Amino acid sequence: MDVDHELTALSEATIRFHGDSLIPRGRIILAVDFGKPPCHLRKFMEFLIVDTRFTYHRVFGRPVLKDLQAVTSIHHLAMKFSTLGGVTKVHGNQTGEGMLHECLTKSGEA
Repeated sequence: MDVDHELTALSEATIRFHGDSLIPRGRIILAVDFGKPPCHLRKFMEFLIVDTRFTYHRVFGRPVLKDLQAVTSIHHLAMKFSTLGGVTKVHGNQTGEGMLHECLTKSGEA
């Protein structure tokens, strides 16, 4: 995805992540949907854009969890939060993530 034209410059010079110092290309605000209608939320979230080869391309930190007032379970790969349509649960997919990691590792992109 080419988003350079939508990036906002950062005043911070570097970020420490995964033991490396990274210089962000910028930040962007995107709409992110959680859950499925009628129990879903759409939040506009700020993402930092960096050039790196990490396997995980989506990182939701504590500000997102606080904003959603979410309850998480790492053991169940799940997150619950309230919406206008009721409480909803979002599940992770460990098998899918494992297969993606394996493909990226074999192709040299991880």
